[in-house]
Amino acid sequence: MTTCPPCRPRVPRALPAGRRAAAFTMAEMVVVIGIIAIVFTSFAIATRPNAGKSVRLAQTEVAGLFTIARLQARATIGNGRRVAGEDDAARVIIYAGKQSDEDAARYLRQIQVVVPDPDDPNNKWVTKGETVMLPTGVYVVPPGYIPPVAPGVTWPGGGGLSSQFVSMGNGQTNGTTTTASATTPVSMTVDGQASKPFYFIRYSSRATLGGNGDRLVLSPGLARAPGASGEPVLFTSPQNVRGFFISQYGAVTFLKDVQDF
Repeated sequence: MTTCPPCRPRVPRALPAGRRAAAFTMAEMVVVIGIIAIVFTSFAIATRPNAGKSVRLAQTEVAGLFTIARLQARATIGNGRRVAGEDDAARVIIYAGKQSDEDAARYLRQIQVVVPDPDDPNNKWVTKGETVMLPTGVYVVPPGYIPPVAPGVTWPGGGGLSSQFVSMGNGQTNGTTTTASATTPVSMTVDGQASKPFYFIRYSSRATLGGNGDRLVLSPGLARAPGASGEPVLFTSPQNVRGFFISQYGAVTFLKDVQDF
């Protein structure tokens, strides 16, 4: 009788070395691609513009200008320039030109401190300290009207979330302090350049304001495409406004939340 060879367990055939390597590499690639996707998603979230954070940064950058303005006002004593019986000694100015593409980059974003030019104090001004350019997407809310807003955005009425520049006027009318905020920019010649329109907060040589107090409001906004009709900026996030109230005595109060207005 013929006997069969002893039964041996079946051993799976090993894949050729080249095929084993290919399969392993494919698994690695899937894992690596997954990790890359997670990293890029996390990076996009972390670097996505944050309206609230940008406005907080802008508020910090602007705050120092009020201190500079008060110091400069006391130092220059107006260089002979007077308004309503007081020295027009220093101004915090906000660029308000909007006639060209060049203006658009600075419109409601460029803020600086100026004092009267000692050689020609009539309406020529010299910058003192650094010029602040607000972070991209943050603007000063102009005075006197509810600003245009992005689609789907509702801006509170009553002018409570717009800037107020009482000191742009004479500050006094027939001896009585006025509460009216100027709404039209004033042309000024700054650092010898061509005259341009600015809003401003005016300080006397006593470091006081020519009125009963001003308010500067900062808000997220969206620049319209060059040449688009209407205002150059659409305001996008009234819940993220911040700003300052500057009393007639020059004291600065930080407005850190929409409820502060």
